[in-house]
Amino acid sequence: MSVPSDTELALRIRTLLEEGTLPSRAEHQKIYAGYGEQQFCDCCGRSIDGADVLYEIELPGTHPTPLAMHLKCFDTWVAESKSRSALAAAAATACGRFDAEYASVTGRAAGCGPLL
Repeated sequence: MSVPSDTELALRIRTLLEEGTLPSRAEHQKIYAGYGEQQFCDCCGRSIDGADVLYEIELPGTHPTPLAMHLKCFDTWVAESKSRSALAAAAATACGRFDAEYASVTGRAAGCGPLL
């Protein structure tokens, strides 16, 4: 499997996050770093060899085994998680404004609901 470009990797990780296959980065997750031992990268699907930096992420209560990622994949995963979180916050703010304006005009609640 070839090394994906930065754009390809970001798109792949974004897709995995949207599908729910890959969880977003959260503060409660424990992260360990070391060198790979032929683990499968949960982001790009390539092997993490002995010369590669490996990040393992523990997900308490959701995954029985830690996620494994290359350094580049980890950095991209963190960036995409932050981007997704910021987008969700902006959508929630916009929805709240819409609900308030709709209610003030119609006297009824709009219930915008989840947008992502």
